Amino acid sequence: MAETYCVFNPTRMSFVSLSVSLANTPLSRLKGLLFRRRLKADEGIWVVPSRGIHTFGVLFPIDVIYLDRSDRVIDLIEHLGPFRVAPMRIHCATILEL
Repeated sequence: MAETYCVFNPTRMSFVSLSVSLANTPLSRLKGLLFRRRLKADEGIWVVPSRGIHTFGVLFPIDVIYLDRSDRVIDLIEHLGPFRVAPMRIHCATILEL
């Protein structure tokens, strides 16, 4: 079974997501969310490393959270639709797709 993580926002003292899978190999980053029909409200994927993503092959809108090396949010995109390219962020180290 794949290892999952909980994403916690210490500023708001709340959980963002309870079941985030790590995509830290070339194959897992390549696969990402491709061809999944949907995500549950508490699911996501953490792409490590990454400075930008696309949603070609993703069949639903996602929220994209750009994180720096200290896991601080530096940008976010809500409801990025299917078949889009998210902008790259130079200071981004990882990306959460929720």
